[in-house]
Amino acid sequence: MLRRASTRFRWTREFSAAFGTPLPVDEILNKHAPMVKNLSSRVQQLSNKQKEEFTEWRTDVDDTLERLLSCYTEKKFFPAIVGSAMSGLANSKEGSDVDVVLYSSMEQHDIKRSRDSIMSSPSYSKKVLTGARDILKTSSLQYKTLVLLPSARFPILKVQLFRKNKKALVVDLMIDSMPNLRNSLFVQNASRSVDPRVHQLHLWVKQWLQVCGLVGSIQGLFSTYHTALLVIHFLQYIDHPDMKPVLPLMLDHFPRDLSPDTPFSDIYTLGTSPASFDPSSLESPNKMSIGDLIVRFVDFYNRTELSEFELNIPTGKNVRRKDDEFQRIMMIDPYDSRSVCAVEQGVGRLSEACQQTYEMFSAGRGFQVPFSFIRR
Repeated sequence: MLRRASTRFRWTREFSAAFGTPLPVDEILNKHAPMVKNLSSRVQQLSNKQKEEFTEWRTDVDDTLERLLSCYTEKKFFPAIVGSAMSGLANSKEGSDVDVVLYSSMEQHDIKRSRDSIMSSPSYSKKVLTGARDILKTSSLQYKTLVLLPSARFPILKVQLFRKNKKALVVDLMIDSMPNLRNSLFVQNASRSVDPRVHQLHLWVKQWLQVCGLVGSIQGLFSTYHTALLVIHFLQYIDHPDMKPVLPLMLDHFPRDLSPDTPFSDIYTLGTSPASFDPSSLESPNKMSIGDLIVRFVDFYNRTELSEFELNIPTGKNVRRKDDEFQRIMMIDPYDSRSVCAVEQGVGRLSEACQQTYEMFSAGRGFQVPFSFIRR
C-alpha cells in the first residue's frame, strides 16, 4: 500500500487531530441526523434553483447558439453542443462557457482520421482552427477571438460572441473530437433522466472540490466531467456493503444511447435532439436522502485505495490496477481504455480531501452549505 501524497489545501491541519478517531459512517449519520437532514434540504433547494437558472440561461443563449451552429451547417459541418451546456450541469451563475464540436463527417473512420491529423500536426491543427474562425467572419455574428490553441492537449478556438443588450457568450470550438459527444450524452442520461439526487450530489461535490482547491481543468485539476464520473461511479457502484446502488449500470440500461458500438451518426442524432427519455421509467431501490449520500460518497472514496484500484465506470466496479502511475487516478469511462483523469498527484489530493472531510463529518462539522473547513 502506497503512502498518500501530501497536498497543500486551503485549510489548516491543526484541528484534524482534535477530532479523534472517526466514527463508522452509520454512527455519523445517526449521531448527526438533524444536521444531515438540514444538509439534504439545503442541497435540494440549491439544486432546484440551479436547474431553473440553467433552463433560463439556455433559453437566453439558444438564439445566439442557433445562429452560430447554422453558419457552420451552411458550410457542410455537423455542429453539436457538448459538455455541461448539453448535460445540464452548467452553472449559469458562474458564467459557463459553451463547448461546441464541429464534425466534418458522420462517418466514424473519417472523423478519426481527421482528428488524428489535428492531434499529430500543430500546423494542420492551426489551419483547421483558422478555417473555423474564417467561417465566423462571413456570418452576421459579432465576435472576438480570445485564443487559438492549435498545440494544446485539446486544440480549441475560444471566441466571445457579443449580444445586443445582453452579456457576451464565450464559446470553445473544437474540431472532430468524437469522445466529447459520447461523454456528454453519457452524463446527460445520468444527470437529467434518472434521479434528481445525481444533480444534487454533483452540485455538492463540485463545490466541495472547489473549496479544496481541486477544480479547474485548465490548471490540470478536476473538470466537470471528472466530477460527474466520480458521482456516477459512486451511485452505480455494485459492491457497496452498506447500500443499494442509486443508479443502474448506465451502459446496460441505455444500450442504444450509450454503447461504444452505437454508430456515430446515431449518437449525433441523439445528442442534437431534445432528450426523449422518461425519468419515471426508473425506480431506484435506494431511497436514501441526499444528505446520507453525501456522507457516504466521502466515506466511499476515503476507503477506496485509489493507488491500487481503478474506477471502472462501465462495469460499476473498482478493478485492481495494472499500471505503475500510482499517483494518477485511473478513471476509466465507457469510451477509452486509458484513464480520462490526468490530475497531477490526483490520488493523494482526493484521498486527503476525503480523509479530512470524513473526520469533520464524524465530529459534527462540515454539514453547512456551502461547505467549509472553517471550524464553526
